[in-house]
Amino acid sequence: MKYLAALTVLAALASAAAVVDVKPKPRRTALMKRQAGVCAGIDQPLCCQLDVDGIVDLTCSSPGDVTSLEELEAECAKEGLSAECCTLSVDGDALLCTSE
Repeated sequence: MKYLAALTVLAALASAAAVVDVKPKPRRTALMKRQAGVCAGIDQPLCCQLDVDGIVDLTCSSPGDVTSLEELEAECAKEGLSAECCTLSVDGDALLCTSE
């Protein structure tokens, strides 16, 4: 009986030690994005018709050669689309996007 109690305590301590405190990454602010160019990192500027919670964007197209956030927003607004910075673009759809 004592062995079972000791084994239970040992298992509880081992599982508690395995828990890692994960802090969420801060979202990029508009100022940070402007300082990094049109889109920061490996993101690419796109004009998209439909955004699903920033995970999937549908019917996306390239806005052409834009050099600033204002140009991106203006080019997308001409077509009635929203300006997005997306990590991956595949055949007109995009993944992991942030709206500008």
